[in-house]
Amino acid sequence: MKNVIKASLLALAFALPVAANAQNIAVVSLENAILQTELAQEIISKEEGNAVFKDKTSQLEKLSAELKTMAENYQRDEAVLSAEQKQAQQQLMESKQSEGLAIQQQLVNAQQQLRTALVRNNQQIVFQAAQQVAEDEGVDILLNASSVLYMKDVNDITAKVTDNLNQKKDQ
Repeated sequence: MKNVIKASLLALAFALPVAANAQNIAVVSLENAILQTELAQEIISKEEGNAVFKDKTSQLEKLSAELKTMAENYQRDEAVLSAEQKQAQQQLMESKQSEGLAIQQQLVNAQQQLRTALVRNNQQIVFQAAQQVAEDEGVDILLNASSVLYMKDVNDITAKVTDNLNQKKDQ
């Protein structure tokens, strides 16, 4: 029994310094904090509503509808088409599909460039907001989420940083 008590006291003695030195660690996704702000959402919506973006989206929808119609017609008429006609139809459908993929890639690139610019242009502001939230929350160590392999949701302060940025916008 004495050995159990001694072992328990020894374990407690080693655990106390560790518990006393426990640090409050938080994680923030700087990119998400910026992109989820009201201002960023307004900018993204405005950009997606501009004429060029709408035109590209319209072209993509039109191509998609044409391709669907072509595929339906091909399936319907396949039995009566010659080998050359089948090959021509397939090449035309492949051409339309490639054109659609190119337009889709242009849209994705434009969105990605906008998001990258928003993040790059607002880094200093989000750093300051993250520091402020960390100080308010009593955080000892603040890590960027992109560098963390695992964390509990309770350690993520991204939403609080976004709220802080939204409040600064209103001021």
